[in-house]
Amino acid sequence: MTLRNFAPQEPFVVQWDYPVMVERDDMEPDLSEEEVSEDLHGVGQQMYDILKSQPLTNAEWQSRCAAANISRASFYRVRRMLLDDGYLDHDQFSKLWSIRNGSDTATPTSTGETHETARR
Repeated sequence: MTLRNFAPQEPFVVQWDYPVMVERDDMEPDLSEEEVSEDLHGVGQQMYDILKSQPLTNAEWQSRCAAANISRASFYRVRRMLLDDGYLDHDQFSKLWSIRNGSDTATPTSTGETHETARR
């Protein structure tokens, strides 16, 4: 976990034991930070590639992502990242999402930078 006002904490596992969460010292966390970043990069790249072929409505794009085993929560989280990082355009009139002109030469990375800016 990353906390804004406190030092980073070591990963740990909790289990729901009604009505509270209980720390499980006998279990190890599954994913390392690198694996989570790689997974996020993979989802972002998949979503980018799906939209690269043609502009899609939100529902069309989400259904194609669902067919690629991308959860609804991941879809909206990564869509926000791609939009914030300047990879997407959204036409308010046609309701179509598309790849922003000029961003098709750069691909998303897990840090939100393009490969071109990451080298600087």
